[in-house]
Amino acid sequence: MKPLFYPDNKLPVVSPESVGIPSQAVERFMDAITQRSVSLHSFMLLRHGRIAAQCYYAPYTHDRRHRIYSMSKSFTSAAVGIAIGEGLLSLKDRPAEMFQEELDGPAHPFTQRMTLEDLLTMSTVHKGSTDTSKGRWVHSFLNTPPSHPSGTTFAYDTTGTHMACAMVQKVTGQTVEEYLRTRLLDPIGIGPIFWEQCERGICMGGSGIWCTTEDMARFGQLYLQDGIWNDRQILPAGWAQQSLSHHTDNSCGHFAFDGNHGYGYYFWRTRHNGSCAFGMGGQLTIILPEEELVLSCTANTLEYKDGQQLILDSFWESIYPALQPQPLAQNLQGFAHLQDRCAKAVTHLPGLAHSPWEDAVNGCDIQLDTGFEGITQLSFAFAGERGTLKLWRWGKELEIPFGMGHYLPLIDPFTGLDGFAAASFPTPQLMVIRVELPDHVQRHEFHCFFAKDRITVQLKTVGGLRNGVERLNGYLGALL
Repeated sequence: MKPLFYPDNKLPVVSPESVGIPSQAVERFMDAITQRSVSLHSFMLLRHGRIAAQCYYAPYTHDRRHRIYSMSKSFTSAAVGIAIGEGLLSLKDRPAEMFQEELDGPAHPFTQRMTLEDLLTMSTVHKGSTDTSKGRWVHSFLNTPPSHPSGTTFAYDTTGTHMACAMVQKVTGQTVEEYLRTRLLDPIGIGPIFWEQCERGICMGGSGIWCTTEDMARFGQLYLQDGIWNDRQILPAGWAQQSLSHHTDNSCGHFAFDGNHGYGYYFWRTRHNGSCAFGMGGQLTIILPEEELVLSCTANTLEYKDGQQLILDSFWESIYPALQPQPLAQNLQGFAHLQDRCAKAVTHLPGLAHSPWEDAVNGCDIQLDTGFEGITQLSFAFAGERGTLKLWRWGKELEIPFGMGHYLPLIDPFTGLDGFAAASFPTPQLMVIRVELPDHVQRHEFHCFFAKDRITVQLKTVGGLRNGVERLNGYLGALL
């Protein structure tokens, strides 16, 4: 598309109809997300370079940085492209030659021949990511015995992306975040981000970025505009198209992504000749050049295998078929309804905010016949639009305050992290308390089933944290 010029570097906000999208199609997307029980955190829809719709599901907000996991790889791809454009790297550069000091001895011939382009296309010499537990990521990557020649088959390798970051850092003398700040992030209006580093100070380009949904959308728009932003060539000419093109067949991968249409330079190919920067848990930026469209979203789909596909399918069946090449007639009522719905959106709280069972269990101390993870007793307290769940774990009292049908802030007692909690009743006998940890793609759920003579509480944790909280998956039960 012909790049827009953004005065003050602000993306213009327009009605969906003005860019050929019915407001009802965006609502159908939201309906499909709800019907599939997807915990969507946000989405931003751009068409022709303008914001046609955006929604932030409470407790998530427009200015909160969100972990994007492997979508970070696409930012690493951009850094590699810029370094190549400045003559600091080439696609044929070999990591084994650049980091000879990390080799324990002569490199295996497969490893020796591996190139930077092999890293970018997920066609390294390894069948998956190498061991990072000892902190020497580059050393482990280069010294792990290979399983096959590079450039021959697709195998998802996050440590290969870290290797690409290390190569950029070595030739620039800066972290990848520092390198991109003046060359890409500031010019296209991406604000402060957080980019995690390994113990050696190398940005974790495979999974290390926290940023906002708008940052993600701006990044996608840059690629839609062939790397140009406000009349400035940010990415080398042709790099965006080269990165989004099919380079590797990914049908032999361990999971399917939208039907396995191939892989570019740290971008997945999609149906309808599109591409996607993808991170675990439903962090997506879909780029459709033929439709001049970008969709970015954040979510937590980790309770489902390949849960990101639920979001993709919702988009393909609702918004995509409704796209029109020309502006539509104004629909002030439909646009106002969409805006109102987005303003009131809440992360997946099915059912009602109240149930008669609140009075029945209010204030009761319940000794558990079946404990779990040191939890032996619990109690519920309800007061209007607020509630509290108390747990006695390893002899210590833990308290979880929550809103009835809305989120309240809290300090999560299991992790010590800032969070929000809300309860709803999918059925009159079933109350679900959800604890969202917005700085991480993580939540805990308490599914509480009430009957006259018994109660069962199922603990369920959904997310990527690995500090012991993943053990909170089990059952608590009592006969009353």
